[in-house]
Amino acid sequence: MCIIVPEVEALGNTRIFARSLPHAQQALIYEMEWHASSSATMILPIPVIPGSAEDSVHFFDLTDAPDLFNTLEANIESPTMITLGGAAFAEFEEPPLAIVDVGSFEASFSPTMKDLDRLDQRFQLDPEIWQALPQYSDYGFAIFKLKSGAGRIGRTLTDSHPMAFTFPTRSPDKLFFPTVHIHDGALHQEADFDHNLFCQCTLDQLDRLENINAEHGFIRPKIDSTQQHAVPGSETDIEPYIVNDFMDHAIMPEPIWYRSPLTLENFLDTTCCSALETLFEKSRRVFRRRIQGTLQNQDIWL
Repeated sequence: MCIIVPEVEALGNTRIFARSLPHAQQALIYEMEWHASSSATMILPIPVIPGSAEDSVHFFDLTDAPDLFNTLEANIESPTMITLGGAAFAEFEEPPLAIVDVGSFEASFSPTMKDLDRLDQRFQLDPEIWQALPQYSDYGFAIFKLKSGAGRIGRTLTDSHPMAFTFPTRSPDKLFFPTVHIHDGALHQEADFDHNLFCQCTLDQLDRLENINAEHGFIRPKIDSTQQHAVPGSETDIEPYIVNDFMDHAIMPEPIWYRSPLTLENFLDTTCCSALETLFEKSRRVFRRRIQGTLQNQDIWL
């Protein structure tokens, strides 16, 4: 879910990367294009472990990786577009939540909905918004305020980089993509989507991803990592799925989740930004799903 206040004039091209980390952590990188007449604030409810401490979310400065998502997109099979149908808070008595400087942003973490009362006045929201979203009653909240100008949340026109953080996830076997959005001060059952979702997977997540592809008629044969022929049921490698061009384009429909032909270390220099060493696994491939159109306004899990 993404809430932006005040209302923005235009937005799109949302790009999100997710990856499971050790010790029940998840990495999340977020970027979107936007335009507003004044500086705006974005709030992302995240499924943290209930009772998580205020310092349990770690923010990363990706100033040195401004073209991260462009690099990921350029190294994944070209997808066909998937069109899917279908007032201020009261003054706080406790000290305000800490604000972290992360490049183009000021970031903060609210462990609970109640702790939103402790936010700096720059991050205030109408409490009625939360009353309409009971599913987030026990979530934590990552907050980003863009420091300057119109451009992108995560990428301004003059000082560009995505947002990134890790959080203690209550569902370490799944990946969470915050795709519900409120950009005009109201919650709509359906919303216009312009999203690209990226991920690196564990074996279980990879199986779920390929099951989604299979449900849409695309089946990637599994191969043994030491062989060049299909081995039914092989699970000898973290990337056991390979598709040849003939199968992909001549027989089968295109997949929902596309993947990079090569592992990350072959196309992304993670040494340019130390945070990338934590957020990515160099020896794995990257997958992408593109969603554009009118869709039920809900978060996506893998």
